Amino acid sequence: MKKSVFPYPTQNYSRKIKWVTHIGVALLIGVIAMWGFIYTIQKRSETNGIWVKKVLAVENKKVSHYSPPPIKIKKYVTINVINSTGKTKHEGKIVKALVKSGYSHSNIELGNTKVVGDIGTTITANADFEEIVANIKDVLKSVTPEITDGIPNNDPNVDSGFDVVIVTRSR
Repeated sequence: MKKSVFPYPTQNYSRKIKWVTHIGVALLIGVIAMWGFIYTIQKRSETNGIWVKKVLAVENKKVSHYSPPPIKIKKYVTINVINSTGKTKHEGKIVKALVKSGYSHSNIELGNTKVVGDIGTTITANADFEEIVANIKDVLKSVTPEITDGIPNNDPNVDSGFDVVIVTRSR
């Protein structure tokens, strides 16, 4: 018998290669199976959620030069009460009635002026304060029965710093 060129027998290597190949294939199949299992679980959890349909809505809005008046809130309306009667009690009653009906005490400012004449109590307001003026007239009916409208301030360039000016006068 001739000596083989290879010092080791070839049968041992072929057995080890077969054994390693079988383990490698088994591990590869296991990894693929695990990946498939995890992937299907994730897909199920995504499909069980609430479906949201996205819709693109286009609003066709006609451009109008008319803008509605801003909403007037009582507690933000600034009021100037100018007393021309010389009586401070009357002024205090007006402020108490306004605060009781919802106007903010911090937005009411008091002032005095000379007695102008027997015109009576007047209310002057900026534009778009008609509802507030009507409310103030209702509130002050018990304090000052006759309240007339003053000259309305419809000019947006003229600002007195107050939304409503009440001038108290005796008649």
